[in-house]
Amino acid sequence: MSITIVGLGSGSVDDITRRAWHILESAETVYLRTRHYPCVDQLPNNGQYRDFDDLYSENNISDVADAIVAQLLVAAQQGDVVYAVPGDPMVGDGP
Repeated sequence: MSITIVGLGSGSVDDITRRAWHILESAETVYLRTRHYPCVDQLPNNGQYRDFDDLYSENNISDVADAIVAQLLVAAQQGDVVYAVPGDPMVGDGP
């Protein structure tokens, strides 16, 4: 069980690192923080993409991160998880 977080760069598909692209290509399922990000439509089509957009309309913004974490932990019990976020997960923006 592992959760790998990859950054989608600043919005352009050209800003995604080669390492992140390879992880996205190899994943069976990729969890997206949101589909509302410029490069999402250009990601590799090798797997299935699931997003958390519904959580933003169903929860207070302060509860969204906790809800995402809870769902990722459940998914990780079934196997490795890839979670793609806008920007770079090593800089600033959290779950």
